[in-house]
Amino acid sequence: MAPVRKKVAILGGGTGAMAAAFGLTETPDWQDKYDITVYQLGWRLGGKGASGRNAKHQYRIEEHGLHVWAGFYDNAFRLMRQCYGKLARPPGHPLATVWDAFKPHSNVTLTDRTNGGWYLFNFDLPIDPDDFPGDGGVLPSVWAYVRMVLEWAGNLFRREMDQHAAGASHAGWIRVMVTAARSIYYSATGGVTTVIDEVATEVRVEAQHWLHPALHALLGVTQALPDDPHQHRAGEHHNVVGLLRGFKTDLDAYHDESGADNYSRMIWAMLDLAVTTVKGILEDGVLFHGFFSIDHWEWMDWLRRHGASETTLKSAVVKGTYDYIFGFENGDANRPSVGAGTCTHGLLRLGFTFKGAVFWEMQAGMGDTVFAPLYQWLSSQGVQFKFFHETEHLGLSADGKNVETIRLVKQVHLRDPNPEVEYKPLISVQDLPCWPSEPLYDQIDEKEAKELQEKGINLESPWADWHPLDAVTLTRGTDFDLIILGISVGALAPICTELYGKGKAQLTPTEQRWKNQIEKVQTVPTLAMQLWLTPTAAGLGWKYADRQETILTSFSDPLNTWGDMSHLLPREVWPAGRVPGSAAYFCGPLNDPAGGVPPFSDHGFPGRELAKVVETSVDFLNKDIAALWPNAFDPAAAQFKWDLLDDPAGGTGPARLESQYFRANVSPSERYVVSLPGTYQYRLRADGSGYANLYLAGDWVYTSINAGCVEAAVMAGFMASRAICGYPTDIVGEPE
Repeated sequence: MAPVRKKVAILGGGTGAMAAAFGLTETPDWQDKYDITVYQLGWRLGGKGASGRNAKHQYRIEEHGLHVWAGFYDNAFRLMRQCYGKLARPPGHPLATVWDAFKPHSNVTLTDRTNGGWYLFNFDLPIDPDDFPGDGGVLPSVWAYVRMVLEWAGNLFRREMDQHAAGASHAGWIRVMVTAARSIYYSATGGVTTVIDEVATEVRVEAQHWLHPALHALLGVTQALPDDPHQHRAGEHHNVVGLLRGFKTDLDAYHDESGADNYSRMIWAMLDLAVTTVKGILEDGVLFHGFFSIDHWEWMDWLRRHGASETTLKSAVVKGTYDYIFGFENGDANRPSVGAGTCTHGLLRLGFTFKGAVFWEMQAGMGDTVFAPLYQWLSSQGVQFKFFHETEHLGLSADGKNVETIRLVKQVHLRDPNPEVEYKPLISVQDLPCWPSEPLYDQIDEKEAKELQEKGINLESPWADWHPLDAVTLTRGTDFDLIILGISVGALAPICTELYGKGKAQLTPTEQRWKNQIEKVQTVPTLAMQLWLTPTAAGLGWKYADRQETILTSFSDPLNTWGDMSHLLPREVWPAGRVPGSAAYFCGPLNDPAGGVPPFSDHGFPGRELAKVVETSVDFLNKDIAALWPNAFDPAAAQFKWDLLDDPAGGTGPARLESQYFRANVSPSERYVVSLPGTYQYRLRADGSGYANLYLAGDWVYTSINAGCVEAAVMAGFMASRAICGYPTDIVGEPE
């Protein structure tokens, strides 16, 4: 007798959901064990990572924002390496291999607002051409991170000393280097040093002499201790903290001196942040209790508690961290907020566990690079995809132990009435499978397709003025056995009312956990602007145009992050003679409306928010962009040079923005999941829904990262698939 296949319903098509589907299909003979169907709102996969190709505008790439993968995304790269390997695209095919699809990126710029304007601090970070993410491995212990941070600080210290000893400027920086080195050496060795009251050019060689024994003294203490902090003696951490306090005393003394230049202040802030972080880890027992033991603290408050300077807390290094994770309550850039444990651990992962490069850039849109290959492979293996199916409600069984029903709304009817025919979602752009920016109307019922186009209906928006079509109810035991819920937490409140006991006076423990997660794990809206410009980055006056295309952050809010995405232009279809010189992607947080998010019956809400984004962008280009692109600003007219924007319609002034691309990511499933202090414990685990047949996937699920990113989503998806089928057995960074 043939085994009965379990029917698995995957709700949502984001990163976590696709990772879970992929994991299930890695089970040997999975087709004999599982019948997998993905139910997805609208016409494409991707969630917050979805992108589209606009056939009306040169098949240009249109993203939700700026997407760059970090080099520590071991699980996410494992997923993509396996997917590309299985697809086995032929040589010469666009994005034939995973390393054609992802390229290392090392150029990052921070911006710091000063009295004299904006100061740009560019990092050319290392690239190891023989190292690739996705190979797995064991993450460092907390004590290993302590060593790494101190070694990094020592290398920075030594590099600056060597540069200045060789004749560089910044005499004030020489002074702090010497005094701090002297302080560390004295504290570590008990020796007596020659007091250097004045440091000038003639004593630079002596300054360098003092540096190396001082560094060896501090690093020697930490390197000599065992990896297991439980084997350390009681006073040893106290001694290390004492050394750090001595170093920090001299750093603070230098900070209090007048005349510090922008460069020295940035280096000083990085050292202050490193020293303060290690002090906090040691003083708060993170070595023994883990990073989340301090997550009830807001990150800046935690740093301040351990002695960080207010200048450091206002620096580009700190601001850039919040910008990177959209870490603002309600999207308000004036209210930065992230848990100290989540943020500290995330920074250590980003800075010390990357492989190959700190960042990896996709060589097409995220939809083209990630979700098209996943769709191609999974559908070829027999996974069914039901597009245009919006999840409305999950209903519980009579005993409350299982999800008994899934109520869906079928958004459109396909033109082919055969129920066995699936919507074919991909198009080919220069031989690369891609997602269109709109549904493929020729596959949709003709009358419905015409109405959708005439009204400009966005089927991905719950505010769309679109009449509901067929209600579809799936029943446990008939249509599904197991569910993987991959819809973002921001959209779950109306779907999961029974799961969190809405309206009940007395909640069960499971209902209370669901209520806590939906209420406590917050999301924020974001905004994005994409520009296609005639000049190259160099022509715009970008200072570092001679280096790798940049990623810049900590700039003027709310469009505080910019990526030069000009490398994507060859993937688009531009007419001869009109190929732009550059493509610029900006993104940042978007404020929630003062009166709160309106009900879905307010069909005009997305349009108003989009208009707000465009208005903000006009103001940004007129007032702020000159700091990055001086050649794009007309000082006589005191405004942006609008004619630099590609516009086939020939508009004038700000009207040329109508040919560019803007997004207000306000839909519940598009909002960014943030990590507010004291909220990590409310996240449910992938296998901890409390309902026997329900598993969870997405960056809102409990992982060791607990922050909005691709890696967290893949980890959760893999944990969901493993709970069902046992694959994968190992997940890098898996929480205890």
